[in-house]
Amino acid sequence: MLENCTAILMASDKAWIERCKTLAHDAGFEEAYGFLGVDDIARRVRKTPVQFLFAHYEIGEDVLRETMIAIRHHHERDVKFMPMVVFTKDQSVPSLKHFLKMGFDDIIAFPCAMSHIVGRLELQIGRKIDYFQAADYFGPDRRRLMEEDEEARKERRAGGTYTHFIIQRDIENGVRILHQKQETLRASA
Repeated sequence: MLENCTAILMASDKAWIERCKTLAHDAGFEEAYGFLGVDDIARRVRKTPVQFLFAHYEIGEDVLRETMIAIRHHHERDVKFMPMVVFTKDQSVPSLKHFLKMGFDDIIAFPCAMSHIVGRLELQIGRKIDYFQAADYFGPDRRRLMEEDEEARKERRAGGTYTHFIIQRDIENGVRILHQKQETLRASA
């Protein structure tokens, strides 16, 4: 399945990108490239509908956030809903929550077995995935994981609108939006 996808590698360290290219090929990706910008992804998605963005956890937060926003607000559906994964060595709860709040589809912590990596990546293809777009978040449904988070509770009490998407990624046809509905959170006391 991954052999029909492309790996886009984002890091400030060229050595990490080269190591990650090897990892991507070992995982089954036929093609792996260094990140050249969102326009490059949009051009490539016409040839290979499912592109994975792999980000190194040491990239500056501003760069990561700007890239995430540019991708999630792109006009092309296959770019907007592309799977984004961060590779990290830091498995602390604050670090993991930080990446979840940014809207990454998955976080893969090293060291881990190749079978674990491939299994996690394959979960991004061929199944229904809930996405939410709110004022400051666009990504997979993380409400269950963030329940104990004080900020999340405050935001739910504040009300506001959000859009709920159900998507499915297909290696031949790209992303299909199976459901899209705008809803309003009711302010709770």
